[in-house]
Amino acid sequence: MPEQLQVKNLHFKCISVEPLHQGWQQWLIAPETDFSFNPKDRLSIDDQAVYLLWQNKQQQLLCVLPSSTIQKIHDKEFTLTYQQNPNQLEKMTTEQFHAQHHLMICHGYAIFSAIHQIYRWKNLGWDLNRVVVVSEALDQWPILLKPSKLIAYFIPNGAIGSIDLLDDWKILARFCSEDDLPGCFSGSLAEFEQEILASTLSWHWNVIGYR
Repeated sequence: MPEQLQVKNLHFKCISVEPLHQGWQQWLIAPETDFSFNPKDRLSIDDQAVYLLWQNKQQQLLCVLPSSTIQKIHDKEFTLTYQQNPNQLEKMTTEQFHAQHHLMICHGYAIFSAIHQIYRWKNLGWDLNRVVVVSEALDQWPILLKPSKLIAYFIPNGAIGSIDLLDDWKILARFCSEDDLPGCFSGSLAEFEQEILASTLSWHWNVIGYR
């Protein structure tokens, strides 16, 4: 039988706020009670998404919020709806991780879930050179893409844009756009994925989808 999803309402307090691109904001928030989140979980306020980047050792959550969500919050104390989703990657052992390369395919804003998972691997001390992130780039993207310092032979020409956080973590990340956004692979996410897989036939890939 499939695992039953849990939906809960949790109370939080906002600790700090920083502005991002396109009217988004980055919030550091703290739950009233200790609670552990995994990268597949979903957070929302009145059905408006809250994207979790990671949870630190103090149980505080670093999140990014679109303007539509921010408008739903009228106080520094608020309630989030939490939906628990199974995350099979939590069962991966050190040996399993290092026996393959990991291609994270991110649809839309699901890249934030991928960042949360990478943060967990980073804290375990695992070799992040085995991780490649491929994501859609959207017009309302809250983070500016910049030319990456990291290169790889299997990345198509023209796909040079990444985000500073993943570059700093030495994670090879690239973006695609069907609207010809600068620095992106020109085409769909499926086309971009196939280009990479076709150029690395000898690699043992663990393809991980995020939606």
